[in-house]
Amino acid sequence: MSSKNRIVFIGDSIVQEMPIRQITPDGENYGIAGDTTKGVIDRLDTISILNKAYAIVIHTGINDFWFYGKDKIVDYYKILLDIIPKNTTTVINSILPIDEDYESLPYNHQIDETNKRIEELCQNHQHLHYCDSNSRMKNSAGYLDRDFHIGDGLHLSELGYLMLIQSIASKLKQILPSGCNINIPQ
Repeated sequence: MSSKNRIVFIGDSIVQEMPIRQITPDGENYGIAGDTTKGVIDRLDTISILNKAYAIVIHTGINDFWFYGKDKIVDYYKILLDIIPKNTTTVINSILPIDEDYESLPYNHQIDETNKRIEELCQNHQHLHYCDSNSRMKNSAGYLDRDFHIGDGLHLSELGYLMLIQSIASKLKQILPSGCNINIPQ
């Protein structure tokens, strides 16, 4: 398959474990557990098909909270969004919520504030499309729903992945031409 037909998924452990074939058989997974926004920036030039990809999906940011405050995360996102190929349709997926019942995780209000700023950054670029998967994964308390994680408050369960890929696939279907091979799992 030509790299021109590929959709490249880049990010952290959530991407690494994401069943992207449920979204498209034309996907390439470049997720790395523990990766941060800075880590994605540092390795973008090693992804040889990036400049030839049909679309890019980026999901990163939660691990940044262990190293940086939200201002620094947004600064790294500014850099990331500026170096993504401008001729490629790109989906920037929101940082997902966490279950705050688990200690040592960031707070959802920090995640929400950071997501709002990332969404605003995307509005300044015609090729960028923000995907709010965060809000559809929250319970009534505003936490990552217990059914959507594996018991650590962060990593997604099978049902959590279903919700995430439905969100991303819906966004891709909305912004890409109708002939693209995008599936929205039920």
